[in-house]
Amino acid sequence: MDLDNFKRIANDNCRTQIEIENMMRNALNKKKPEFADIALEALNKKYPGWDDQSTRRGGSKPTTANFMDDKRSFPSGKSAYIWMVEKFINKFPELFSEINWETIFVSKGVKRLYFARSPEKVFFSSPHLAKDTNNFTRLKNGWYVNLNLSNDQKFKILCRIAAVKKFKFDLDWSWSVLA
Repeated sequence: MDLDNFKRIANDNCRTQIEIENMMRNALNKKKPEFADIALEALNKKYPGWDDQSTRRGGSKPTTANFMDDKRSFPSGKSAYIWMVEKFINKFPELFSEINWETIFVSKGVKRLYFARSPEKVFFSSPHLAKDTNNFTRLKNGWYVNLNLSNDQKFKILCRIAAVKKFKFDLDWSWSVLA
């Protein structure tokens, strides 16, 4: 294929962003940088910001968390969630020492727990998940926290803790809220 034909195809209005990205990737794999440059130019023209990592799905999402006067930025929602849970534990240690209906409200999901004294207890209905350390971490108080959750689920759990303790917090992983 010649450069003019490639340019015509790359700039065709029917081409999707993914198709043009694939064209660019294929050109690079075939060691044809002049073709890759044409595809890159088409991407930048038709899809400005196409390579902005914050707009892509999947992977880690940079997150900012506020706890009282302490504001921190994290490379992922997971690390912000762990930090926020630790902050709540420091502020309200009784959540994990005085087991009652409030603790159950905060810690129990339908098929797994959000907090427990062992990974096996966290994933009581899915024991295979307890074998993967990406699914949980040990907190400073010795309990384990379930990390095999969406950011929405993590946020709801933090809201539950805040509701039980009538506490306000702020967490921003693409949106901002007060509980």
